[in-house]
Amino acid sequence: MPTPTFASTYLPDDVLLLGDAQPVIGTALLGDAYGKIKSLSLKRTGDEEELTNGAGGLRAHVIKKPGVDATLEVCFDATVTPPALYTLISLPVLNIAARVMPGVDIKYDDGKERTMSIPVKMWDSLLDKPAFRLDTLTGLFYLLDIGIPEPTATPGSGQVVLNWADVADAVSYVVQVSSDAGVTWAGLATPSPSAYTHTLTTGQTRHYRIRAVNADGSGEWSATVSATAA
Repeated sequence: MPTPTFASTYLPDDVLLLGDAQPVIGTALLGDAYGKIKSLSLKRTGDEEELTNGAGGLRAHVIKKPGVDATLEVCFDATVTPPALYTLISLPVLNIAARVMPGVDIKYDDGKERTMSIPVKMWDSLLDKPAFRLDTLTGLFYLLDIGIPEPTATPGSGQVVLNWADVADAVSYVVQVSSDAGVTWAGLATPSPSAYTHTLTTGQTRHYRIRAVNADGSGEWSATVSATAA
């Protein structure tokens, strides 16, 4: 959707063209593996603002960030893994891209089938863009559209070897180390492969955490792993 441009002043006979307030069409698909959709409830949303002229007369009703709140009720086979939080999917029939939100409700039936309610939200500003979580304590943003490494720490002779599986879309990683069980952390390395060897003195114990990085930013930190150099 083109970004609308609004005039800074309004003459008595101005007509303000707001542009298209419909959601942008997405390209992500809700595949057949997710089962049969029983029902879909949908509500269009948006931030509203009224613009008035100098005499207080209504000049325009602006809808900003138009979007959709929806809930899908789906029948799943018990072996199917539900879509992950913030997965970008499309709503059936409408083909509108939306992200899976917290609050998925799963109901099991004799271990064979289950009904799942999936809340989704769509904002124009999120389409084709990464989703972030804000840490309100530190003010840091963490990328949600990337996996979290699951490292292992293996002690060796005068060293600790860190390994983890490649994270999809990661271009590099950040490795931090702590000598006080995670009270304080220091940057250690930014390797591009999914491995790193830390040289230590025999008997030293260190704690490690890792996060994946791509062009959009950095993901969440991994769980902490520890090892003592042999």
